Amino acid sequence: MSSLKSRLQRLQGINKVEQSQSEIAEQSHSDTVVQSVDKQLMQVKEPYAEQWKELDVHLMSNEHGEFLMRTHRYASGHYHGMHQLSEWSQVAHHLQAFFPEQQVDAEKILFLDLETTGLGVGTGNIPFMIGLAFWEHETLIVQQALIRHPAEERAMLAHLHHLTKSYTHLITYNGKSFDWPLVHSRYVINGMRQVIWNPLHIDLLHPSRSLWRNTLESCKLSHIEEMRLGISRVEDVPGSEAPRLYFEYLSDGNPTILAGVFLHNEIDMLSLVSLATRFAHLLSDKEITQYVQQPSEPEEMVRTGLWLEKMGLTTYSEQLYTMAVHVPTTASNTLMLLAMRDKKQHNMERSLSLWHRMVNHIGQFPQRDEIDAAIELSMYYEHKTKQFDKAYHYATIALEASLKYVNFSRRKQRSEQQQTLAIRKRITRLEKKQGIIT
Repeated sequence: MSSLKSRLQRLQGINKVEQSQSEIAEQSHSDTVVQSVDKQLMQVKEPYAEQWKELDVHLMSNEHGEFLMRTHRYASGHYHGMHQLSEWSQVAHHLQAFFPEQQVDAEKILFLDLETTGLGVGTGNIPFMIGLAFWEHETLIVQQALIRHPAEERAMLAHLHHLTKSYTHLITYNGKSFDWPLVHSRYVINGMRQVIWNPLHIDLLHPSRSLWRNTLESCKLSHIEEMRLGISRVEDVPGSEAPRLYFEYLSDGNPTILAGVFLHNEIDMLSLVSLATRFAHLLSDKEITQYVQQPSEPEEMVRTGLWLEKMGLTTYSEQLYTMAVHVPTTASNTLMLLAMRDKKQHNMERSLSLWHRMVNHIGQFPQRDEIDAAIELSMYYEHKTKQFDKAYHYATIALEASLKYVNFSRRKQRSEQQQTLAIRKRITRLEKKQGIIT
C-alpha cells in the first residue's frame, strides 16, 4: 500500500507554485481559483506541460488543493445533431412537468456526467473526471474536471460543491442509479457529508426507456443520440475504455492518452443537453415537427403518448394514438397497449375496435396479445352488455388460440396453463348461462 501511495505521489507531476494577483481569475458560480495553463504549467517542472496545453487543460486550486480543468464554451447558434443550442432557452421551462411544484429557469439547470475507475458505487470506484455543463448568458459552458491522482479528489469535489450552490435542477443519464450516488459516497469518504447537494434530479434514462425500450436496440446514450438526435460519433473512445486509459495515464504520465476520454465526455455532455431539449419539446404538448422528427414506429407513438399522459399532458398524446391506429401494420402488442390504456380511460369504443382488429388477425401462430384481446372481448360482452352468446364466441376463440400458442419459456409455461384452465372455466360458465348445459 505504501509503495502504491508513493507511486501516485510521483505521478502527481504538477506542484503548487506561487501566483501573482494578475494570474488569479474568479470563476463564476464558485470561489475556485483558475490558473492559466500558459503561465502555470509551463513554469513548473512538468515534463508534459506542452501536452496539457495542447489538450486545453489548465490548473485549478482552492482551499482543498489542486486539480485540472478543461473548459469549452459553445455559442447558442451551435448545432449538436438536429438541435441548435438556442432552442434550450425557448423550451427549458417545459421540464417543469418533472417537478410541477418548482419553476424551471434555463440557467439554473446543471448537467453532469462522470468518468470513473470502475462501474460500481462502492468505495473502490473513484470519479477521475467530472463533466459539467451549464448556461451563462446564452452560452453553454462545458467543464471537465480531472484529478491526476486520488489526493486531488477533495479539491475537485469542493469545486462541484461551490458550483451546485447556484442551481436548482440536475440532469443526468442514469445518474440516479450511478453518477449521483457515487458522488454522494465520495463526499462522505472525503469527510464532506455536510455539503451534499439535494437537487431536483431529472434522470433522462427513465423517459428514454419509456419511449424507446422496444423500438431501439439499446437505450445507451450513444445509441439514442445516433438514432434519434442525428449525432454521429467518429473514432469515439467507448466509455468502457475510459478506466483503462486513465490507469494507463497514471502509469505513463503522458496526458495525451486521455485525449479520447476528454472528447468522449464532452460529446456526452452535449448529447445530454440535446436530449434534454428533445424532451422539453415533447413536454410542450403540441405537434413539434419543426424541431423534432415525428415518431415513425407505432409503438414509439403509443409509448410517447403514454409518457406524456404520465407527465400530465394529453393534447399531443391523442394525436400520436390516432396516428398509431391508422398504421395498418401496427403490431398486436402495441394495439393492446393502447387498448388497455383506453379501457382505463373508459374509452371503450376504441378499445373494442382494437380488440376486434387483433382477434380478426389471429393466424396459425397466435400472439399472446391476440389471445388476451379475445379474453377481453369475452369479459366485456359477458359482464357489460350481458350478450352471453358473443362472450361465448370470443371465449372459444381464446381457447383455440391458447391451445395453438407456443411459449418457449419454461418459466412462463405454468402461467399459460393456468390461463387456459381459466378460459375453460369461463366457457363452462357461459354455457350454463345460455342453457347449453345444466
